[in-house]
Formats: sequence, structure tokens, C-alpha cells
Amino acid sequence: MFPRFRLRMLVVALVAILTLGFTMQELSTTYDLRVDTTIPKTYFTNVGSRLQKELDLLRAKPAPKVASHSTRSFKAGVPKPAGESYTKTIVVGAKSADDTSWLDIDVPSNIEKAIYAVDDPNAVLHPPANKGREAMVYLTYIIDHYTNLSDVTLFMHSHRWAWHNNDLLDNDSAALATYLLPQRVLREGYVNLRCQWYPGCPTWLDTAVNEAEKPEGALIAKAWSSLFPTEPLPSHLASTCCAQFALSRARITAIPLAEYERLRTWLLNTRLEDGLSGRVFEYVWHYLWTGQAILCADQHTCFCETYGLCFSNESSFQAWFEKRFYLRRDEWQLVGWDRERGAGKKVDERQYDEVREKVNGAWMVLADWRDRALEDGRDGLVRARVGQRQVDAGDGDGKGRLEKWKSAKG
Repeated sequence: MFPRFRLRMLVVALVAILTLGFTMQELSTTYDLRVDTTIPKTYFTNVGSRLQKELDLLRAKPAPKVASHSTRSFKAGVPKPAGESYTKTIVVGAKSADDTSWLDIDVPSNIEKAIYAVDDPNAVLHPPANKGREAMVYLTYIIDHYTNLSDVTLFMHSHRWAWHNNDLLDNDSAALATYLLPQRVLREGYVNLRCQWYPGCPTWLDTAVNEAEKPEGALIAKAWSSLFPTEPLPSHLASTCCAQFALSRARITAIPLAEYERLRTWLLNTRLEDGLSGRVFEYVWHYLWTGQAILCADQHTCFCETYGLCFSNESSFQAWFEKRFYLRRDEWQLVGWDRERGAGKKVDERQYDEVREKVNGAWMVLADWRDRALEDGRDGLVRARVGQRQVDAGDGDGKGRLEKWKSAKG
């Protein structure tokens, strides 16, 4: 049904193995598979286990967490009637060497692209300084287009594949842009493009503690009075990572243009180095546009309402991630054998082929499972039920299908 996703699942599986790394001791023994104990532990070791922590959060089934703090308030938006089109723009900052061709090749042509060349002051689109990572680009776009915004603006990174993109959409930025439901953005105003809680939720940054692994807490505490001079410093800040989100026109313009100019001036003048100044903004974007110090949406609701990935129930949603988690061990086994081959060691080819076939089959099962969730998510009434909200004009009557699903690639 969505064949391109099935190919991506296999590609992303290998990418994830090479970029994450976890300890073998953390893995479940659900699979009856002989583990190659000769694989160096350092190969699977990293600072913590992202997948393990994600799974722990899913199993705990934490309730959505929201902590209001700001003195300002924002009104909920109303989506257009089902079937009506939305104008959309993707904003990214990229270096000259970055490959951004995926934006034109794999993102629908009806989505405008604004690619800022951060290291080329002669480019048509460029920020005033290459500072503050994506924050400088995001603020510059808003300032330059404040009176000419699309219905929905997506603020994203330039790379297509990333661990911090959603696993249910193959960690693919093009898929995030393609399947994003604008109705969700208009209702909420601000939507984080990542639904998986870890890292970032449920309570992430303690602004009163100077943690070695999270120096941003102390930095934000020092910068807060400059960023939000009329509002007290929250004790904690939390939202899903990693500075990729969508905004409605109404939510952007709910804040005066002068405020964005002031924030960019702070970014231009701060003595913080590039990475840290950008990280400060990564932790406060959600606060800027929602007034919530902690904004951690229910994960299944987020996937369903934001991308139309609606499982039959919470247990089914959790089971997909559990299967994906346990499948990783087989993949790591294959990578370990590949490493042995490269070192000139002998590998049991029959066992290798059996495990490889098992991995490929498991990914296909996950893809089919996900396809059914996408199919169910086409129905606005299903999305409203999962989101536990009132049906509105953007949901339609449950019989029609959104235009983007008719023209979706793959």
C-alpha cells in the first residue's frame, strides 16, 4: 500500500544501528537467538539507551503532561472544512555542502521551500549571521515573511534522515513533511514534529540545577530575563526534542514582529558559542508559542492527530514499538557478523542468512502494521476519537478522504 516506506524501513534500520549503539545487557531475551559474545561491548555502548528509555516510557503509559507558566494566552485555532487546501512552507537552514535535493524530489511540490544558505552571504536567502544554529534561520524567516506567511510553516533541519525523526515514519524528514496534517497545526497553533517522548519528556531540564550533561539549564536560567523579561523562570522545561516544529499563521502573528526582532538581536549579540545559543532556543520554542513550560502530548494521540497514524488502541500502538525494539537485537547481530567478516573471521553463513531473512520479514510486518494505522488515520472521525476531542469541520464526515492521501507518493 505504501511500498516506498517498506524499502525505507530496511534502510533506516541499518542507519539506526550505526548511529545509536546500546549495551547488550539492556536487551530483552524474548528472541531465542544465539548472541555473538565476541562483539566488542563498546560497539553497542553509548550514553544511555534511547530505545530502551522510549520503551520504558511506553510501558509506563504516562499521562500527557502540561504545565502552564506563562502569563500570556493563545486561542485555539479552527481548521478549514475537510477537502479544502492549505498553503504550506518548509523553512530550513543549510550549509553549501548539504544535500537538500530531497526537498524538491521527495516532498510534494505544493509545499513551498525556503532554504537559507547559512554560510553564503551572497545567497538569495541567508541569515544576518551564521550563529545560533537553526534558531537564527527560523527567526529570520519569521521576521522577513511576517506579513506573508503560509497557512502552515514547517521549521526543519536540512538533513533528510535523522534518529530524532519519528520511527513510525522511518526517521524520514520527507515523510514528516508529506504526512503532516495541517488541521492539527491550525487547531494547536504549535506542533512539535517529534511525537516520541525521549529525549525531552516528561520532565527534562531543571533550571535550578547545573548538570554536566545538560549545561543548557544554567544557561537558560541566566538568559531568561533577557528572553522573557516579564515572565518568571519556570522550575522545569520539557518537550520532545529536537527543534523541528510546525506553526500556524495565526500562532506566529499572535506575537508582535518586534518581539521576534528582539529575540534575534539577543541571538546575534550573545557571547554564547553557536551550539549553546542554538540549544537555548531549542528548549524554549514550545514555551514561546504555547506559554507551557512542560508540553508533552500523549504519544499515540500525537502520531494519530499529527500524521494520521492511528492504531486501533493504545496496546496496539505500544506493541508496534515493542516489536521494533526487540528486532534491533537481530540487526545488531548481523552488524556484528559483518564486522567479523571485515576482520577476516569466519561467520556461519547459514545462520547469517536465517537471521537476515528474519529481520527483513519482521520489518515488513511492521510496515504492514503501520500501513493499517495510516489507512485508519485517513478518517477524521477516527482521529477525533483517538484525540478525545470534539469533531470539527476539519474532520469531514468520515467518508471522504483528504487530498494529500490521494496524491501521496509511494
